[in-house]
Amino acid sequence: MRDREGQTINFQEIETSKRRVLILYRGGWCPYCNSHIRHIQEKISSFEAQGIVPIFVSVDSPASAKETVDKYQISFPILSDSKLELHRRFGLLNQLGEAQLKRLRLIGMDIESASGEQHHTIAHPGVFYINENKTVVWGSVNEDYKVRPNAEKIMKIAKTLNW
Repeated sequence: MRDREGQTINFQEIETSKRRVLILYRGGWCPYCNSHIRHIQEKISSFEAQGIVPIFVSVDSPASAKETVDKYQISFPILSDSKLELHRRFGLLNQLGEAQLKRLRLIGMDIESASGEQHHTIAHPGVFYINENKTVVWGSVNEDYKVRPNAEKIMKIAKTLNW
């Protein structure tokens, strides 16, 4: 994975002193994803108060991730996994067919331009809680890209976990 500057990032080394909520999302071109990112940013102080750092990862290129961070003034990590390494490990690959790609292009969403790749793959949105021992202690995936937990639900679940 790479950060928004294109530097290689080892996910296991990010904020190891804090609990992490890993959020895999479709990309900065997705209005549902952008709404979710902005909502989490609005509630970032609640996450920080609980010692939690949200980390968003998509198949977007580092340049596309940087655009999202800059556009919405995001203070938490938004990472690029355009080579699908983390997405494969979590099993969240959503391979798009030609018909789906064409529909997306017709409404101005070009995932190849956003990712810089031709794999035609995005994530199924998912949320994973990772403790200080780097262990996933809870996760949720929804193939319906419109359905994702808001910040309040993420915080409520975090409070129920022994992590």
